[in-house]
This record gives sequence, structure tokens and C-alpha cells, in this order.
Amino acid sequence: MTISIGGVSSSYSRSIATNRKQQAQQLGRIGSGKRIQRAADDAAGLAIAKQLQAELGSAQSVSRNIDYGVSQSDIADGALDQQHQLVSRMRELAVQSSNDTLSSANRSAIQAEYSQLQQEVGRIAETTEFNGAALLKGGGVELQVGTGGGAEDRIAIESPDSGIASLGLDTVDLTSAANSRAALDALDAATESLSQSRASIGATRNRLEGALESNAVTMENIAAAASRIADADIARESSDLALSRTRGEIANRVSKHEAGLSAGMLVDLIA
Repeated sequence: MTISIGGVSSSYSRSIATNRKQQAQQLGRIGSGKRIQRAADDAAGLAIAKQLQAELGSAQSVSRNIDYGVSQSDIADGALDQQHQLVSRMRELAVQSSNDTLSSANRSAIQAEYSQLQQEVGRIAETTEFNGAALLKGGGVELQVGTGGGAEDRIAIESPDSGIASLGLDTVDLTSAANSRAALDALDAATESLSQSRASIGATRNRLEGALESNAVTMENIAAAASRIADADIARESSDLALSRTRGEIANRVSKHEAGLSAGMLVDLIA
């Protein structure tokens, strides 16, 4: 006679092994915070998540690019503001020097200050830079504000030329009342040129701020999409883990009970 005591217990053993595997996967997801641990978990989801992560990295680079552009604009605007103030003072001196009642000594003192201010306006234009690039000598740069290679992914920033010659102040002096009166028109034109340059920089900066906000929204949406695909639902995984542990404990106890009953039946038969 043949007596089998392993049929039922082997079924419970498989159940216990499967349950342990599920618990290991659930612990892995809880520990890493990721639903997809390997490609076998969700091949399509993994591919999409990786693509989204790449897009997010590119969008983060775009934000840094725009920040550089904003910083460049702020530096240029600050320098132009200094030139603006200097030219305003130069015009005050020109008005003062236009008066015929000044003595030669008075006019010489005014001209000395004017010359110093004139040189400073030129020095600012020559030395204002961002990352080694001149900002007030004309030309311009293109900022990469998108993740593609098209023209729509770039914004051009024009650099004004606010040197003494470009402002029309290189030949202006206050050595006489007549020269001082003629200087007023030149100084007004220089003031207008600086104002236009600052307006252009301000408009570009506002555009960059808009691009930065738009890119921030894009990054938020990409990150949310990647999270929905790849991240684990910790509350759900914790609940499933607790359920798996309960099932495992029940399976263990039943398996041990069945083994005990089978062994007892075998002893009784032998006896």
C-alpha cells in the first residue's frame, strides 16, 4: 500500500513561495519609492518614464540658460543706468557752462569734471561683460530657451553700443559757452539713445521671465507625468504588504498543521 502525505503540503509550499516573492517586490517598491524596479515590471512604462526623465533634464538646462540671459540683461541694464546718471550730470554741467558770466577758471573746473565723467561713460561701455562677453559694444547672443533645435527655441538678445563715439559725445567739450550750448543737443541725443537701449533690454528681460515661467510649468507637468508612471503608491504598497504577510502567516500555519496531521496519521497506520 502507498500513502501520500505531500500533495496538500506541496500546494501550500508553492503558495508560501509566491507570497514571499510578492513581499520582496513590495518591500523593494516601498524602499525605493519606485513602482518599476526593472524592465520586466513594466517595459512600456519604463521606456516612457526614461523618456520623460530625459525631457525633464533638458528642461532644467533650459531654465539655467534663461537664468543666464536674465543675469546678462540685469548687468547690462545696471551699467546703462550708471551711464544714464553720468550723462545727466554732464548735461547739468553743460547748462552751467553755457552761462557767459563764468570766468576761465570756472569753465576749466567744469570742463575737468566733464572730461572725467566722459571717460567714465566710455570705460563702463568698454568693461561691462558677462562671462567674458562684452555687453555694451554692440552685437548680441542667442539664448537656447527650448529643448529643440528650431528657431522658435531661441531668443536673440541684442547688445547696445553705448561707447562715447556711439553716443555722439566723443568730440563734445565745454571749453566755451558756445560749445556748451551745442553740447546740450548731443547730450539729449545720448540720453535718448541710452533710454531706448534700456527699454529694449527691459522688454527682452520680460520676455525671458515669461519663457522661464512657461518652462517651469513644463517641468512641473513632466515631473508629474513621470511620477505617475514610475513612482510607487506607498500607501497601497504598504497595505498590500500587510495583506501578503497575513496570508503568508496563515499559509505557514496551515502547512504546519497539515504536516502534523499527516505525520500523526502515518504513525497510527504503522502502529
